[in-house]
Amino acid sequence: MKNPLKTALHTVATVLTILLITALSSACGEKEAPAAQTKETKKHAKHSEESPESHGKEADEHDEHDEKPEKAGNHDAEKAGHKEHGDKHDEHEEGEQTEGEHGEHEEAIKLTEEQLKNGGIELAKTGPVKIRSTLALFGLVAINTEKSENLSARFPGVIRSVTRQLGDQVKAGETLAIVESNESLSRYPIKTSINGIVTDKQATVGAQTGDNVLFVVSDLSNVWVELDVFPRDRAKVKVGQTVNIQSQSGLKADGKLIYLSTFANSANQTLRARVLLDNSTGQWAPGQFVNGDVTISEAPAAIAVRNEAIQTVEGKTVVFVQEGEGLQPRPIKPGRADFNFTEVLEGLTLGETYVAENSFVLKSELGKENMEDED
Repeated sequence: MKNPLKTALHTVATVLTILLITALSSACGEKEAPAAQTKETKKHAKHSEESPESHGKEADEHDEHDEKPEKAGNHDAEKAGHKEHGDKHDEHEEGEQTEGEHGEHEEAIKLTEEQLKNGGIELAKTGPVKIRSTLALFGLVAINTEKSENLSARFPGVIRSVTRQLGDQVKAGETLAIVESNESLSRYPIKTSINGIVTDKQATVGAQTGDNVLFVVSDLSNVWVELDVFPRDRAKVKVGQTVNIQSQSGLKADGKLIYLSTFANSANQTLRARVLLDNSTGQWAPGQFVNGDVTISEAPAAIAVRNEAIQTVEGKTVVFVQEGEGLQPRPIKPGRADFNFTEVLEGLTLGETYVAENSFVLKSELGKENMEDED
């Protein structure tokens, strides 16, 4: 059996030992904790000392990054500025070039009266006309048989003399041949009763006359133009209409439609339209192929010029207009047109003098001047 006192002492000793160990452990923990806290504080302080510099560096880097778009924007703006300046410069150069070209045209072409005459340049004034709507037909010039005379012998006999030949001009009452009668052996003349041209001659000296036509005399002061009308156009063509006739050589003249056949040609199914055309100058020869524009309707135009007056210069439609002592090409805006005239919507005023014929001479002259300026 153990001693109680000894046991109690042992227990007390054990408790004191535990308390001592606990106290020492607590003291040691309190000492290490401040040291750790001091170390953490120093570390935090060091980080705080380095932080402004590093933050400054990061801030600088961030600012530098922010400045890059700004610099790029400035560069784009500067580039746009240069482009705008370049565009303005190009516009300025283009304006100078246009002004220069306009300046070249401002210099009028000066020609003397003799040069105008030698060049066949004809002047006219702008004015109102009627623009025609037409139907194009084709045909030929024919003799007006109503103004022709067929000459034969009154009595059969022998032709003793012939005084006129094919193509000769004759006057009313003039003798063309002498015939000797077979029965009476008397001689009598063959005379024409109209003024005209001998368009056919069958008379030969020594030949028997018989009933043959010996001469044909035609008055060609006016002629017929025989035009073919297709059935589909029959309703558009009427007697009394104005018809503009044009030859292949460039002749032009107006005539009146005086006849329209009621029967079609069995060969080509066309109708015959006949136009009476003045030929006092003898320019229309029978047998000549022509075109005919039948006027269907007319519309007024306030200002118009002849078609021959219009030229193209540097891609622009122009008319040469009298400016002071010279002639200058002026751009126009054309409107409706027919075979003679073109309506002018813009560019000319009423009563201005322009080159109506042979304006191509001035166009050629203008081209020469431009070549000289370039040299």
